[in-house]
Amino acid sequence: MVSVREIKRKGKKYKNGIAFTLDLTAKESEDLGIFPEGKGKRTWRGTYRTRLDAKEAIKSLEKESKRSNKRNLGPTLAEAYESWLSSTSNSESTKDLYQSCWPHLQELQDQT
Repeated sequence: MVSVREIKRKGKKYKNGIAFTLDLTAKESEDLGIFPEGKGKRTWRGTYRTRLDAKEAIKSLEKESKRSNKRNLGPTLAEAYESWLSSTSNSESTKDLYQSCWPHLQELQDQT
């Protein structure tokens, strides 16, 4: 879970010189899509006036990551294959050869 860390800041904007920031571990930064898989780093996000603002930012970060994960899902292997097969200009014998290989590719897709 993303933690909220208290930090000191100068300025009228922050009450008593205290602000809040989101402290993310390497795993959390990968899960939220800030860094790609396997490349996560410990990082922080934002500076918020109150702890409540920081907690709301966590919710919006999680919501945005779910939305971006849904967007990044491209066509499945079967959809891409069908699209390519219908648009390619290869000869019928070549298409038949590819179609004979398709069951082996489906087995690979089912394993993932």
